[in-house]
Amino acid sequence: MPFTKIKASWIALGFISLICFIAFKDYLLLKKAYFFYDITSDGFYLSYPYFYNTADYIAHIGIPKWTFKAGMGQSIFPFMFRDPFSIIIYIIGNKNIPALVIYIEVLKIILSGLMFFHYLRLLKLSNYTSVIGCLLFSFCGFITEGSPWFCFSFEAFNLAMFLLAFELLYNKQKWFLFPFAVFLICISMPFNLYIYGVFMTLYAVFRHLQTGNFDVKKLGGLFLHMLGLSLIGILLAGPFLLENIVQLLESPRVGGANSISHQFSSQPVFALVDKFQLATCIYRFFSNDILGSGSNCNAWGGILGAPMVYCGLPCLLLLPQVFGFLTKRLRALFIVFISVWLLPVIFPYLRYAFWLFTGDYYRIYSFFVAVVVLYYALLAMDIIFEKRKINTVVLLISLQVLLVLLFIPFFPENNVDSTIRLFTAVVLILYTNILLLINKVKNLHYLKYLFFIVVFYELCYTAGITANRRDAYAMSVLNTKFQYNNYFQDAVKYIQSGDNSFYRIDKSFEPASARYSDLDYSLREGYNSTSSYNPFNQLYYIRFLQTMGVADKNSEQESRWAKGLLDNPILESENSVKYFMTRRDSIPLSRTMWDSVTKIGDVKIYKNKFLLPFGFTYRRFIKESDFSFASLKQKEYISLKACVVNDTNAGKLNGLTAYQPADTLTSPFNFDTFRTDINNLSADTLAIQKFTDNYLAGKITATKDEMLYLSIPFDKGWHLNVDGKKEQIIVLDGGMSGVYLTKGMHNIEMVYKIRYWNPGLWMSLAGVLVFIGLLFGLKKSPHK
Repeated sequence: MPFTKIKASWIALGFISLICFIAFKDYLLLKKAYFFYDITSDGFYLSYPYFYNTADYIAHIGIPKWTFKAGMGQSIFPFMFRDPFSIIIYIIGNKNIPALVIYIEVLKIILSGLMFFHYLRLLKLSNYTSVIGCLLFSFCGFITEGSPWFCFSFEAFNLAMFLLAFELLYNKQKWFLFPFAVFLICISMPFNLYIYGVFMTLYAVFRHLQTGNFDVKKLGGLFLHMLGLSLIGILLAGPFLLENIVQLLESPRVGGANSISHQFSSQPVFALVDKFQLATCIYRFFSNDILGSGSNCNAWGGILGAPMVYCGLPCLLLLPQVFGFLTKRLRALFIVFISVWLLPVIFPYLRYAFWLFTGDYYRIYSFFVAVVVLYYALLAMDIIFEKRKINTVVLLISLQVLLVLLFIPFFPENNVDSTIRLFTAVVLILYTNILLLINKVKNLHYLKYLFFIVVFYELCYTAGITANRRDAYAMSVLNTKFQYNNYFQDAVKYIQSGDNSFYRIDKSFEPASARYSDLDYSLREGYNSTSSYNPFNQLYYIRFLQTMGVADKNSEQESRWAKGLLDNPILESENSVKYFMTRRDSIPLSRTMWDSVTKIGDVKIYKNKFLLPFGFTYRRFIKESDFSFASLKQKEYISLKACVVNDTNAGKLNGLTAYQPADTLTSPFNFDTFRTDINNLSADTLAIQKFTDNYLAGKITATKDEMLYLSIPFDKGWHLNVDGKKEQIIVLDGGMSGVYLTKGMHNIEMVYKIRYWNPGLWMSLAGVLVFIGLLFGLKKSPHK
């Protein structure tokens, strides 16, 4: 039998590495950067600046906490390990991110494949089957197509570890890997505890029934072991888990008004999937790219939204074979288990329910489908090659059905890649002919080698297309005046060289479509701004934008892509937007609002003439219920006269005068009144003595009882002291911070603390002690 003389795991490592080099050669040789212009541009416009800023923060400040470079301020401690492999970037530094990311992705692919190999060996599959299985896993659609989002490849790695950890526990009573798999989920994405929990629970029941009769006591004991070990992993994650959960619950998409779960939970339970979506799912079992690649993908949902179910063409032929090798009881079990994963494809409501109605996603759900298909196919392949027995009729029918599905005109011909379709048909026929020879040739070794060569060629071809048939950034382009390395960067350096105070910079989107790519520009270039692209933006930052009419309260999208205060000059003046950068020939209100500073290359720099300091005071307030009826422009005008407070706090503001909405209609606005209002608000201001991302100290003299407005989004991690005494931070303008001051001179101090750092550390310590206790206790126990 092949692969018996050389250790099979080394062969698996060699072939995974070889396919990686063939498929990703241009990226590994740094001709291209592993960043793309298509929908996976999130890697360049979201992940890259986040990695860069976090690595810079760690190098110069320490543990990531609060930063004013994300939106108008946000804690960046949560999800700093969304992809735990990013720790490599944090250690090495941010200067070589474009070169590092591809090597990190290849590392994840290799480690995922090796773990899946050892998982298959624990299933008692042969070395030959295990090597082929780990190759099919490593280069399945979810990994090769999803890896530019970085977290997708980690999720595949995490599942491989989970499967290996389960089989070690189930077959070998070795438990040490299981808590670590849970720990990685906790520091990455707590919601995945539920996602993986669903899969592993069903898988555990399936494996228990597959290997013996149903035994409630034995299955219950298994679940207790899994639960106990999971709790150890949860404890080990400590502060990371707690902060991640808080960030999720307090994000606008979950804890805010932008949740769209009601749209999905109200759908009919038994409504069938539309033909376009179902056809997409069928086609993408054949190939990632059969319906187009990158921006030219014609699939339902595009390359991100479409199901990523490709796991190799031999799986489609071998899957039906497994049922012929099973007893009647096991055949029923296998049908039920795969039906659980295929029915949500037919009934979308079940898929919505799988995601707890948070979105119309496939993503890792489609990966679970692919893994189940792969599992069945590998079981069949192992038996077929071991017993030299195959159901010829089923094989030929399978081929015919697959070819019919492949050539049915679900889509217009120009939407289907004819070359990939022809390649798929030829390879399916080739696999079929090889399998038909199983019980006819005398020397099976050569047939196995031939089958392996076809698998190897298929994966090189499909992975190569997925990796290369898309618009990638040339590495040389990243070193020219482009995106981050451009004259905006030089303009930021110019501003920072001459101004050490706290200020924000807004930047125009040029062209207008660049809004979605420029929102996190400040993270990469290291300045404070007001825009942010983040799947889980800070709740009160978004509430502030919504309250002031800048963002739509009913738009889930605007809770992620927040343009900030751009084009809202009054709000910019009130929130320390001191500079504005643009390539435009003219800007709105340029002569009256902004002073021209200089021009750097093609970028013009302007300075705000109506700037308010970071902390200033109001003597009037307006209730949110009254403020909500004002128009967008009226809201800006009112904000110059009064701070907006929650109705419940209105009765606590002794000494402040209530502002009547009707006053706005009788008060004409022009730039003279604008200047007057700015001067009035500047009467009593905070003189800052020390300012960092996590600390503020200053003095202020209040000539009356007043409300001090601070341009910081409200966050429970901020602790405010007035004259050494802790004071309550009041939410102003829907989401910013304020504190009520009595007449007189006051010392103000604000400190940001990671909210659950201390409880999290105690959790981690408890987890370490339990882990060590089990490790040594079970070694001494004869009944471990």
